[in-house]
Formats: sequence, structure tokens, C-alpha cells
Amino acid sequence: MKKPCVIGMAGLLLGAMQFAAAEAHDPPVTHDSADAPTSPAVPVWVTHVGAASSSTSGNTNTTNLNLVLDSQRRTETNKLSINAEFVRSSSEVVDAQTNTRRETTTAFRELIGARYDHNLSERVFAFGGGELSHDRIALLGLRQVYSTGFGYQLLRGEAHNWDVLSGLSYRDDRYLKQGVEINGSLRDDLYVYELMLGEESNHRITESIQFQQKLTINRNLGEVQGTRGQWDMGLQVAVNRTLSLSMKLQRRYDGMARQPVQRYDTLLFTGINITFGG
Repeated sequence: MKKPCVIGMAGLLLGAMQFAAAEAHDPPVTHDSADAPTSPAVPVWVTHVGAASSSTSGNTNTTNLNLVLDSQRRTETNKLSINAEFVRSSSEVVDAQTNTRRETTTAFRELIGARYDHNLSERVFAFGGGELSHDRIALLGLRQVYSTGFGYQLLRGEAHNWDVLSGLSYRDDRYLKQGVEINGSLRDDLYVYELMLGEESNHRITESIQFQQKLTINRNLGEVQGTRGQWDMGLQVAVNRTLSLSMKLQRRYDGMARQPVQRYDTLLFTGINITFGG
């Protein structure tokens, strides 16, 4: 399943970039609202790339590698966002009986997603997006999620933005060869529609400190019942215009998970963030 996942992720990223390039010459639309955020005369991509790595050696060898990407292009009428994650952790321990080392993968996750927002009024917008992911520990060979809906901007300004969203999504899961137990039977795939609710906000606390958070809840529609959710929080402290110290906390929940897969999963990312554009 890994090759289709990589090809699908690359296709989604290429399509989003081509869509943004096609709109690069759209004339800006102005608003009279005093609290409308200021957009550059020529919209550009603003990209944040973060990386962190750690390792230990001795009786137990461990390696951890985390990569995150968040790219955004905003105009007065629309916004295109692209995000990606790569997480890999492994440990190597010595078997006392055979005196050999055995490696165990404790985390291996790949994700790429894109979302397009189009303003229908000063506060209301429509959105559509897609996400591809692979999670070896959760026995997930490939997950495709396509969503659409509407959002409302509760706060809209240069320092603080807060949106609420609701819509529908279609989810297509392909599991690894072990299969996953669903409703008492072992299955290698799942197709389901979901009700999606969410909120997200961005806050410029000072000139050098920024905070973001996002909460999304998906509820299955139909006979296969289940709920999944994800809460992301991020804090960046700028060192200069390009570099910043970054911390990201991600908490995920999957109500359909069965042992040995845990329902709750937590990722803590700390590292260096590099900003391009803007």
C-alpha cells in the first residue's frame, strides 16, 4: 500500500499548487469592513517547515524523526492551504537470550492535505479539501478523506482569527493485510460518510509569538458507528524573520480502534521552524 499512498500524496500536492498558480493573477477584491485583514497586493505563498530529530544508544537504541509543513496563500476572496506530516520512531533492544538486537517501529505516519476556502460574504465562506494518510501502527495502509461545507468567521483581523466549520466528508480506508475488526468482522477496507464539525483559530500574541489551534470531530453516518477527532495546538517563538522555535501538540482519538491499537494517540513536536515567503 505504500506506493499508491506516496503517488496519491504527490498528486494532491501537485494539483493544489497548479490551482494556486492559475489564480495568481486574479484582481484583489476590496472590502469596506474596518476589521478585514490586510492582504498583500500580490498574493504569495507563506510556508513554514519544521524538523526535529533525536536518538539514543546503549542498551536500547532509539531514533525519532518528525517533519511538518504548513503552506498558505491568501487573498481578499480565497485561501489555499497545504499541510504535511512525517513521523517515524523506532527502538532497538537487545534480546538477553540470543544476544541479538531486535528493532521495533513505534510510530510511522505520513500525511498530506489541502483545503480551499472561498469567501461568500465578509463572514461566511465555503470550503473543500482532501487528505491522504498512512499509519503503519494503526494498520492503515491508505486513508482518503474528501470534505466540503461552510464556515463562519467569528473573529477576523490581523492579530486574531477564529473560524467555526461544519460539513460532510467521504472517507475511504484501506487497511494492511492483518485487517481491522469492524462490527465483529475482520475487514480490509471501509467506506463511510461523516458529519464534520470543527473550529480553528490563529493568534499573534506579540510581534514574535504566535499561537494556533484546531479541533475537528467526525461522526460516521450509517450503520457503521464511530467517532474520530483531532486537536492540534502550535506555538512559534520567532528568533528572526526566517527562524523560529516551534512546539506542536497533537491529540487524536479513534473510537473504532481495537486492541492492540489504542484509541488515543499523542504527538509532541519540538524543533526549528523555517519560514519562506510572506
